This record gives sequence, C-alpha cells and structure tokens, in this order.
Amino acid sequence: MAQSNTEGEEVELLESVPSWQLFLSAWGEWIAFSLGVLAAAAALAGWLADSKIAEIRHRESVERISAANLEAAKANARAAEANEKAEKERLERLKLEARLAPRKLSEQQITLFAERMTKWATLSSGEAQHVAVFASTDSWESAALVESLASALSASGWRVNRHAVTYGEPIMVRGVAIRPLLSERGSLIAADLAAALNEIGIKAFVAPPPSFVSRHMSDEDRAGSESFDSAVSIIVGDNT
Repeated sequence: MAQSNTEGEEVELLESVPSWQLFLSAWGEWIAFSLGVLAAAAALAGWLADSKIAEIRHRESVERISAANLEAAKANARAAEANEKAEKERLERLKLEARLAPRKLSEQQITLFAERMTKWATLSSGEAQHVAVFASTDSWESAALVESLASALSASGWRVNRHAVTYGEPIMVRGVAIRPLLSERGSLIAADLAAALNEIGIKAFVAPPPSFVSRHMSDEDRAGSESFDSAVSIIVGDNT
C-alpha cells in the first residue's frame, strides 16, 4: 500500500506541474540538442575548411616550387647559352689573333727547316738548287719572313736570289706561294716546301707556274737547262 501511495504521489506531482513548464523543458532539450548538432556541424565544417585551405596552400606551394624550378632552368639555359657564345667569341678572337700575329720562325724551326731542305740542295749536275725568295707586299712582317726563309735555304746550300722574279706578271698573294716551273723536280720541291711551312704554322700553298712557260717554252727549249727548269720562287704575301 505504501508503494501505491508513492506512485500516486508522483502522478499527482506531475499533474501538478503546469503544462507551460513542461513545454519549456522540452523546448530547452530540443534547443540543447540542436546546438549540439550545430556545434558538431560547425566543427566538421571547420575541419573541412582547414583541410581545403591546407590543400590549396599545398597546391600553391607546389606551383610556386614548379615555377621557381622552371625559372631556374630557364636561367641556367640562358647562362649556358651565354657561356657558349662567350667561348665561341673567345675562340674566334684567338683565331683572329693567331691569323694576324706576325709570322716568325724560331731558331729551332729555322734549323729543322734548313735540315729538311738540304736534300734538295744539289742538282744532278752538281749545281746548287735555285730559289727566289721575295715579298709581294712592302710590309715589314713579310720582309722579316723572307729574311728567315732565305737564310734557312742559304744554310741548306741553296742558291738564293732575294730579288723578285715575276716573269713579267703581276703577283699578289696571301700567305706564302711556292711557284715551280714545269719540271717534276721543281714540282716536288714546291710541294715539300709548302708542306714544311704548313707544319710549322706558316700558311703556304703551291701556285701554278708562270703562264709564259706553258705558252712559249717547249720541252726542247728547256732541255739541258736543269738549273732553270727546277728553279722555284717563294713569294711571301700578307698574313691574312
């Protein structure tokens, strides 16, 4: 009976609570629940926003790094191109300087050149090989090279003429021209002279014989004139 009385009291107690208080209590619980949901949603939204921001920042960082790497690669390419251009210009300058530098034979080169030319010093007749060494210009550099070559050939036992031998034809050459007449010996000598000079850095070439030889002289005219037939001319032109 005591228990029944207690339950009855609780019923009476509930019935005694005004309805508006019950409504407010339910409303408060609903508001609390809603605020909890909103808080959870806000937290989730914040997390998603933070994740998105982090993603954007990461992407921007990657893009900045990629852009920086690209600019660095372009800068390296420009630097390499500039270095290559500078190196080409340096080599061209060295070539130009070498081409314009005075041609000069050292004492050792003169000695070796003289020794090499000794084999051509004597004709079968016992006469000395004839050579004319002269410049086609009036530059001091050409004159100095003429002197060196003439001295070396004189030391080899050649008969050296330092006067111009042009056979009445105007002569203007660049480098050093070796001009033989039409004998085989003269052609061999001219080829050996040109090779020897090129080997020591003096630009030389074999020039064609004077035109009058082919036009006016026959083999019969030159027969028995070995010294004339085998003579060669060394013509020193400008060093350009």
